[in-house]
Amino acid sequence: MSLKLSQQPWLRNLAKQYLGAVLTPLLSQEPAAQLIRQTARQQWRLLAVNLASSLAAIGL
Repeated sequence: MSLKLSQQPWLRNLAKQYLGAVLTPLLSQEPAAQLIRQTARQQWRLLAVNLASSLAAIGL
């Protein structure tokens, strides 16, 4: 028996409420939120470069 989010309205509402509370400040146009997004993008780029160079070093 699989639990589908679309079949559980209370679960969907809970997820929406929780994610909304977490994401709303990060999606705003305030300078702090913009800085957080910019830093997150930079960190993901660094992780991708690190992963690629690690894979290249072991010959994959």
